[in-house]
Amino acid sequence: VKLKECNKGVFIPTAFTPNGDGKNDIFRPMLFGRVKKFDITIYNRWGQIIFHSSEPLKGWDGKVKGLIQDSSVFVWTCMYQMEGEAVKKEQGTVVIIQ
Repeated sequence: VKLKECNKGVFIPTAFTPNGDGKNDIFRPMLFGRVKKFDITIYNRWGQIIFHSSEPLKGWDGKVKGLIQDSSVFVWTCMYQMEGEAVKKEQGTVVIIQ
């Protein structure tokens, strides 16, 4: 019997609500499978890096220099490699909803 891995890859949300209610307060990708490499960077509307991590389980809390950001759109880029696969690069946007 060979097990089938149904969920494999990365899902990156398009919005989150960092309002401190304990639900959806952190923006981070959901990773399915064994991750060999990971890197995510989030930019503000002026192209400044406001968050970066190479740790798959570390997410962005919606703060920049300790201040929660207003409702806005932010751009992210993500590079990852799952075990047995080539390196993949994705980009997109995430919205903070207050």
